[in-house]
Amino acid sequence: MSEKIKIMVTHKAWTLTIVVLIMLNSFTLATEYYEQPQWLTDTQQIANIVFTIIFALEMVFSMIGLGLK
Repeated sequence: MSEKIKIMVTHKAWTLTIVVLIMLNSFTLATEYYEQPQWLTDTQQIANIVFTIIFALEMVFSMIGLGLK
């Protein structure tokens, strides 16, 4: 199983996807401004939680696929 995960995490599409998600996360966090509407604050908080979960899963997959060495 770890060999399949290693192939996945070393694939170019995986890296590109993670980079795009990092850029989207940065954009989402950068859109905060003074006295913004509550719906935007709520959306940003939800997006931040979703991105955090995705990045945590990416870390776990990388640790399984590439090992801790």
